[in-house]
Amino acid sequence: MTKQVPNPDEPKWRSTLRVSMPLNLSYIPIGLACGVLLHAAGFNTLLTAMVSIVIFSGGAQFMIASMLTINAPLLSIVLMLFFLELRYALLVESISLSNGYVRKIQADFRDFNERRKLRRELFKVCDG
Repeated sequence: MTKQVPNPDEPKWRSTLRVSMPLNLSYIPIGLACGVLLHAAGFNTLLTAMVSIVIFSGGAQFMIASMLTINAPLLSIVLMLFFLELRYALLVESISLSNGYVRKIQADFRDFNERRKLRRELFKVCDG
């Protein structure tokens, strides 16, 4: 992998956009599929947009649509979302223990998805 050297004449927003664009474009097909599934589950356009804005986890969005399709109770949907997202807490804890970072209590749960690489690339471009 080659190291990107930031252009001093290029604005930071443009270099950030250049680095993040492949990841941003990859969300379009998944978002469309989730929107179609939510619409089939009975959501209108406004509710579908709200789910996409409020819930970042793609797995949670698909699970909500699937569980609403089978008329699952709200409590079971909330519990399933809790257990689905609990995997990040367990993953952070296991990685922090294996690396010797026991003192790190408040870990960034979202650091273990596809945004991790993007964040590294952004800091390389923006910080030099």
